[in-house]
Amino acid sequence: MFGAGLNCKSVVYGSGKENNSDFIGINEGLFSKSGSENTGLQEDNAPNMLLATEKKPNIYIGCSVGGVILWKAGLLGLPIEKLITISATRLRKEREKLPCPIKVYFGETDDYQPNEKWFKQIGIEPNDVVKGSHEIYKEQSSILEVLENLRKKNG
Repeated sequence: MFGAGLNCKSVVYGSGKENNSDFIGINEGLFSKSGSENTGLQEDNAPNMLLATEKKPNIYIGCSVGGVILWKAGLLGLPIEKLITISATRLRKEREKLPCPIKVYFGETDDYQPNEKWFKQIGIEPNDVVKGSHEIYKEQSSILEVLENLRKKNG
């Protein structure tokens, strides 16, 4: 259970630095490593790694680049019941819509969030804005705002 009554099995977090067992994928193998430092996301491999491990439809939450990884995995066939992204600003580069419900959240002062034209081209509702900047997924008050919004919209 992931807060606010959402049954959510998997969460992909963008930084790759978390060691919480509730997060999948990003922690191991989705980043290149040099010693103990992450040197960069293996964006080409990450969606395929999710496809190899996740077989059943789930609600997925992706923060920052994690949202883009989930989007790309969905385009490759990851069974997604619903995708929720938080600060996934790289979505602005995507041109193909996923065949599932999508909810996106951005900080009100995040300069790299997609513009209205992108939302129309992709065919999803414009983003929900949360107080804060790009790193709203690291702020407890912002996450609580997102969860409350999801709870209200999911009845």
